[in-house]
Amino acid sequence: MKEYVLRKIEDGKYYLFCLSFNSILNYLRDLENEEEIKANTGTLIIDQFLVAGNGENRFVSCDFSNGIIKISSANNFAPKAELDALALNVLQDNSNLLDNSILTKKQRELILEGQLI
Repeated sequence: MKEYVLRKIEDGKYYLFCLSFNSILNYLRDLENEEEIKANTGTLIIDQFLVAGNGENRFVSCDFSNGIIKISSANNFAPKAELDALALNVLQDNSNLLDNSILTKKQRELILEGQLI
């Protein structure tokens, strides 16, 4: 099983939801070998919801180009509402991950009920 979900959200922008509690650096090479990353240039929006919660460090964006993710370009990112909806779908598809997350019991219950937190 991959430690992430990678989805194209618009031209040049890709959404990465971290399914693992490991650092993205642990699977950086796997990410850089994804066809979408190897064949394009753009921005990778990283959602660290399971380890950072819904705080200011949840979203980070960084640039990538032809298979190289430029970690040094990482910055906090202010998300759009559709990213929350996308995250909700990913979480519901991988609900087993909620048990070991930083989320409270109430937050986990809301997600399972289909509510954004």
